[in-house]
Amino acid sequence: MRKIFFILVLLLAGIGTRAQSVMIHHIGVGQGDATLIIFSSRAKAKAISILIDAGNSKSKGDAVFKVCSTYLIKHIDFVIVSHLHSDHIGGMERVLEKMEDNGWTVDYIIDRAAGEIGNIEDCYSAADSAAIIQNDPSPVIPSSKVVSSYASFVEGAVGTLQVKQWINLDTSQNLVFDTTGFGDISFVSLTGNRNVSGSPNRIAPGSGYNENDNSYSFLLKMGQFKYFTGGDIGGGAPYADLETPLVNYFRGQNDANFHFCGYKATHHGSAHSTNPTFVFYTKPTLTVTPSALRSFSGTRLPGKETLERIKARNDILGNNSYFFYTYLKSELPKINGSNIAVYSTGTVTAYNDVVLKVDRNTFNNNHTFTATQARRDKTNLTLGLWSSPVTITCDKAH
Repeated sequence: MRKIFFILVLLLAGIGTRAQSVMIHHIGVGQGDATLIIFSSRAKAKAISILIDAGNSKSKGDAVFKVCSTYLIKHIDFVIVSHLHSDHIGGMERVLEKMEDNGWTVDYIIDRAAGEIGNIEDCYSAADSAAIIQNDPSPVIPSSKVVSSYASFVEGAVGTLQVKQWINLDTSQNLVFDTTGFGDISFVSLTGNRNVSGSPNRIAPGSGYNENDNSYSFLLKMGQFKYFTGGDIGGGAPYADLETPLVNYFRGQNDANFHFCGYKATHHGSAHSTNPTFVFYTKPTLTVTPSALRSFSGTRLPGKETLERIKARNDILGNNSYFFYTYLKSELPKINGSNIAVYSTGTVTAYNDVVLKVDRNTFNNNHTFTATQARRDKTNLTLGLWSSPVTITCDKAH
């Protein structure tokens, strides 16, 4: 059986208006991830929405659902669990319960706990064959109560939530969705189940099996703007090195100025991720670090050395580095690279939502977008006032 990774392509190809925008809302959920992405176009009344992860508890799920309900009207296109660790999947069952209770519909739920892909012929692009799709053998699904409870809920929700498909991305087909009118926007899945797009075989594990190695990662592109989110993929021991093969994929894109304007630091900014090869090639302008200053077996999240690697690379090029965090200390962090040490140690006083907003036309003209943040109370997870938007300039030459 071929071991070729399933590439999910959210292809927003159309010849209509280019008045598009994207909002990337990183939700402060403490030690965990939760990101809501919304594509908008003046040519389409309906936005396209993607939720990735939902924190580690029901209360975090409640906060995530509230963010979704602030921006969306009872529908979400894609719900994605990057991998099956509790700080990513723990709140997702609650999110789906709230959606079900409030009459929402969900098009696709994507996680590696999914069963058979099923019949998806109606989603094929013209270039795809109608051959029967089979999953490659996947690494063992964690048997935790969080995962089994979530999976049982999703099984029952397919139908009541009007979920079209529950999918594990681990085959060789492309899915192309009818999103005419959004222009040249894409959201491409690059890793999952230790596969990397373009690599012929599953990537060898690190020094021991770890669920992080199975993380999905995605590259978002809107015109010249690029953003990467990769769950908890690693760049070397003790984890599988998924980042170096990803760089080989990026090099194959024939983009001489390839770099990330926005980057959600993988594995919460761990020193075992964002390796030198990855940083050297992707050169993130703005890095959002989703963490709560935790230490696991001596691994501090985020790792000061990881953030320093990003800053050092941009310093060499003469570019600015911007760092935002989904946690706060005594005040909102300064928006520059000088606060790395401060925000890698100490005590978290509150969580923080960080929102990137990109207008395609504005970005293509001057390579600027905005970042805004708001304090989220650690106890009841209520959101405070938003800061003034900060304008970020993404370097054109690198």
